Amino acid sequence: RYVGGLVGNNPMRGSHGGTLFYGTVQNCYSVASVSGDEQIGGLVGNDPGGGVYNSFWDIETSGQTTSDGGVGKTTSQMQIADTFLDAEWDFVNETENGIEDLWSESEEGGYPVLWWQLSTEPQLPAFSGGMGMFGDPYLISTADELNSIGYNPRLMIAHFRLISDVDF
Repeated sequence: RYVGGLVGNNPMRGSHGGTLFYGTVQNCYSVASVSGDEQIGGLVGNDPGGGVYNSFWDIETSGQTTSDGGVGKTTSQMQIADTFLDAEWDFVNETENGIEDLWSESEEGGYPVLWWQLSTEPQLPAFSGGMGMFGDPYLISTADELNSIGYNPRLMIAHFRLISDVDF
């Protein structure tokens, strides 16, 4: 019972002032084979609160055409970045869906991967110089360079120096 490719059961987590709170599944996908006897889903088996957003499952690899949340896609649809970009997933080297660079396309093709799963890390934004270290900080001279820092996890430990006035 309550079997899903990613989540079996997403039950209520509590209530406050008459409002029920459920778990949230967001920007996730599953390609797992799924089987069970009751309340089975390609992504989620049971989600009474409707807390699944921008998430997908592969209907071919899961063997499931329904789910209590998420959107079922074919294997070929799941291996196209536009499927996820259209759902506002934040990919490396695109800024329309954010600047955190969470997801990437694998060099071998296939399903999207988190950037840190790549054998070669994606290129960081270009700066006006420096290596991002204490004695050799990245040099920022334009608004684009400053804005490219964003919430990129790989840059959170880096050092920066502003070398020009920047207007936004």
